[in-house]
Amino acid sequence: MMPNDLSKTTKFAIKINMRTDSNAFIYAVATIILAHFVIGFIWLWRKMNKKK
Repeated sequence: MMPNDLSKTTKFAIKINMRTDSNAFIYAVATIILAHFVIGFIWLWRKMNKKK
């Protein structure tokens, strides 16, 4: 009974680790996308102001 319970606990811990790793990956991708838009809008704003 004990090894079976231990393996269930280990599998649950592995699932939690995989979930947090995938969330960290999603947050990293979202941060890169948001940074791309912010930098793009700043570049566009500076370009528009230079024409005036």
